[in-house]
Amino acid sequence: MKMNMNLYFYSFILILTITLLVYGHIKEQPIEQIRKNIFLYGFLTSSIYGVIGHLFYAKNIRKSMNWGSSKGVVTLQRELGIVQLSMLIIGIVCYAKKDFKSCYVLAVVWSIFILLAGINHFIVGNKSPIAFLDIVQGAVMFFTFYGEL
Repeated sequence: MKMNMNLYFYSFILILTITLLVYGHIKEQPIEQIRKNIFLYGFLTSSIYGVIGHLFYAKNIRKSMNWGSSKGVVTLQRELGIVQLSMLIIGIVCYAKKDFKSCYVLAVVWSIFILLAGINHFIVGNKSPIAFLDIVQGAVMFFTFYGEL
């Protein structure tokens, strides 16, 4: 199976997120600092990549996910990119204002979405590695941030 850039990137983000979590605990960093690092390097970074992919390289994403190119699929993919862009903008604003509570709520919302999207990929028979990574990334981010709700 040929790995594509999406798989490489999401694997990197997942490894980075888990590394930040483990490193933070080993170095006995306060959980607040661990959450800030994961929000910055996990949530914001993957959001930027998702926005660029779904809005500017949409055909490549659809091909890698076996989504097809019907008008409905193209429309939904663009809407997904717009949702990601909206969350990215709010995330950047919250982070810049040091409103970390709002950052973490946003991260929980996104983690639930990607967790459920990954499960949905399996339900509809699209058992791609990205679906698995969505589930793991969503779970890691959820359990990192849900305590702030």
